[in-house]
Amino acid sequence: MKNVSTGDVAAAFAAGHQAADYLLQTRHQADTKMNRDRAGQMACLRHTAVHTACKSAALLGLHASGRKISLRRAVTALGVDAATHYWADRREPLLGLMELLEAAGINGKAGFWDVGEPREGYDDNVCLGTGKHYLDQAWHAVWTFIAALIAAGRAE
Repeated sequence: MKNVSTGDVAAAFAAGHQAADYLLQTRHQADTKMNRDRAGQMACLRHTAVHTACKSAALLGLHASGRKISLRRAVTALGVDAATHYWADRREPLLGLMELLEAAGINGKAGFWDVGEPREGYDDNVCLGTGKHYLDQAWHAVWTFIAALIAAGRAE
């Protein structure tokens, strides 16, 4: 059996992420997961569970193809990925981080948050390409790579 590489895991996790965020996430989850109530928490938890299941299936695919993966590292990576995914998808924490960074002069992304949103008094068309969407996906991409590094590590 060949040891799994970071690239193997990153590709598997990227595929799992796309499936969970775009193919399997329900409209209810997408519309509710950021709400500051129990329904929002539960919608985000269900979405994160599906997300973790998709990435777990991707890791199983790697294992089935003959790559050696440490179970401990895989579980740790999936846990880190799930926690950071849930955190960002609640929206307010990620916006708070962008505002904090902007206030510290590190970046100007808090103002980017609402780019692409309908403007009051205009007949704007909502699109998938909003600032919050891109910041969310950038956050997930960074943590997906970190999780891939954790999972690949040195197989035991």
